[in-house]
Amino acid sequence: MPSILSRLYDRLMANKRCTQIEKKFRIARITRMMANGATRQDLVQYGAQEWGLSKRRVDEMIAEARKELEEDYNLDRQAFTALLLSQLSVIQKKAMEQSNLQAALGCINTAAKLAKIYD
Repeated sequence: MPSILSRLYDRLMANKRCTQIEKKFRIARITRMMANGATRQDLVQYGAQEWGLSKRRVDEMIAEARKELEEDYNLDRQAFTALLLSQLSVIQKKAMEQSNLQAALGCINTAAKLAKIYD
């Protein structure tokens, strides 16, 4: 059971404004969670539990995280294709190391489609 001082400290820290570094860390954390499939509700709950944030504040951070994701993936078609081919190569290598020939063949087929070797 938390002591009165511990609860008071937690309440004071929840009302404390975060620094720019903390804000960047939080947005990066939200961005990673979004990339891993977290829903808005997951993010709101996490923000409230970990940082004592309101729904509105978490929504603002989600908007900033989305903006960062858009900037990260604002690639032209050729650059995006190269990125995907690179990722497929890594996945294929791991699949081969694990003797997962079906996954490796899936990577090869997908890479061939991206490279427009066949339709």
